[in-house]
Amino acid sequence: MNEVIHKIAGEYGVHPYKIDQVSKHLFRISDGKHYYALKKSILTEQKLDLWEYVYHQAYTQNIRSILPVYLTKQSKLYVQNAQSYYYLTPWLSSNKLNHLQIIKNLYNAIGEVHAKTKRTQLIQTNTVINKFNEYQKKCADLYKRELYYVELFEKNRFMSPFELLVCTQFRIMDNVLSTLNSCIEKLTSEIQNDHEWNYSLCHGNLDLTHIILHNDTYILNWEKANYDNAIADLSILLKHLVRNYDQSSSQLTDSFSVYTSKNILKKSELYLLAIYLLNPFPYINQIQDYIDNPSNDTMINQVKRLQYKSRQMLFGLKWFEFVEEEIVAYGEEKDGKDS
Repeated sequence: MNEVIHKIAGEYGVHPYKIDQVSKHLFRISDGKHYYALKKSILTEQKLDLWEYVYHQAYTQNIRSILPVYLTKQSKLYVQNAQSYYYLTPWLSSNKLNHLQIIKNLYNAIGEVHAKTKRTQLIQTNTVINKFNEYQKKCADLYKRELYYVELFEKNRFMSPFELLVCTQFRIMDNVLSTLNSCIEKLTSEIQNDHEWNYSLCHGNLDLTHIILHNDTYILNWEKANYDNAIADLSILLKHLVRNYDQSSSQLTDSFSVYTSKNILKKSELYLLAIYLLNPFPYINQIQDYIDNPSNDTMINQVKRLQYKSRQMLFGLKWFEFVEEEIVAYGEEKDGKDS
């Protein structure tokens, strides 16, 4: 493998004297003066153009938060070896910051990307509303499924920890479905007369492992980049962050103004984010998988996965409350200006 690394690094004019394999796809290279990160990507030929476009946008829009990629001696952003694509970036170590500051820095960085790459397109509003109405009906049907699961598990004389958790969380699901219904109603009301939809460059897999807090905040690994509404990126980030108990949901809402100071969101987009976060189908599918494959994994892992999904929905409930408060405050601010 070292021969391959030497060959690829040579395409960048780098001559390694030390190579450390950090993970299956990441290597730290030193030429005696500088350290570099060489990544064996998961890029396919079909994804290359969009991946390269990320760095074109970073250059033309002066987006400092996208970690730069070095050019080869042939002025290419990557080196192909066999069926794999490799690219080289600076090796930077993260500064130690408290968790709240990390969240703020990440909000600021991704907000800059979303704002500077934002494009607006006209949409067929009725088509979009019909899709949300269909989703609303599918969500309404989940109540019966959840009730069926609870009744099924309660028939057992001794419930497993997983089954007990499902039964105790029934009220959470009931609340989620009710809130989700209200949220969809508010969203469709907002977009009734709005024929514009925003698209931004999205990372596609945003979490804390993909940022470096050096002198600036850098976002790396854009291999799953795509163009979508910025809400798609934010929902992935927030779902990652609320999986564990050590994440304070109030930190995520209280500091969200850092993001919106960079990228202003419409009311409809705030409701859309709540809908993403309240998505009940992964939770329901986890229960169905338990029923279909009861011995497929350990009980501990099954309970963990269910808890992860319930925490995401619980945060969705808190997010909806936050959105309602924000929209009320926005309305009061607007009324004050109009008077």
